[in-house]
Amino acid sequence: MDQILSKLYLGDISAAENGATLRRIGITHILSITQLSVSYPKRAVLVTKQLELEDAPDADVISIFPMTSHFIHEAITGEGVVLVHCDLGVSRSVIVVAAYLIQHCGYTLDSAFVHLRSKRAFVRPNASFQRQLKAFCDTEYDVEKAHALLASADR
Repeated sequence: MDQILSKLYLGDISAAENGATLRRIGITHILSITQLSVSYPKRAVLVTKQLELEDAPDADVISIFPMTSHFIHEAITGEGVVLVHCDLGVSRSVIVVAAYLIQHCGYTLDSAFVHLRSKRAFVRPNASFQRQLKAFCDTEYDVEKAHALLASADR
């Protein structure tokens, strides 16, 4: 698990299941982007949200950006500490955190990935996810316009 911002962490599924580490760091919220079953530690104060998304070129990640960014932002501004994870912490969770950094923290597409790689060297979101994030940014975070932009580019 790697610290991306003071209250934002990025990791893999094992990080989400490690109760001792979650308690030590003070994680209060977990955003899971995985189709796997996550064995969250039994803690009354742990807020979890799981979104099933395959790490595949045809997976629609654009549609979850508003929801994931909102979850992260609400947790952080509400004095929470968030862990975002997928199976390996390399693609799905990375693209979701990048979208948050761009939308809420003033990062550009390039600077978000530079920052993420400085904190977690092996981040590698699939090319389709990167393309979808670019379309989301190019349309000023409008899901419908981003889908339309990608559809027109595919013709």
